[in-house]
Amino acid sequence: MIRLKNISFSFDRGFELSNINFNLDEGEFAFLIGPTGSGKTTLLRMIYMDLIPDSGQIEVLGHKSQKN
Repeated sequence: MIRLKNISFSFDRGFELSNINFNLDEGEFAFLIGPTGSGKTTLLRMIYMDLIPDSGQIEVLGHKSQKN
């Protein structure tokens, strides 16, 4: 299970993802598509918690992101 609740993230160079909400339950499949620079890799990095969102919370299999 993957849950994104009001996720926002921005880089110093100006790129921003804001107010992302998404649920993916066990057994579901999803495809992440979009043009270059639209934030696909940033979103995936947040899902595997290489990046922590500036606001909001990500939960993956019971593990939650926390902003320090």
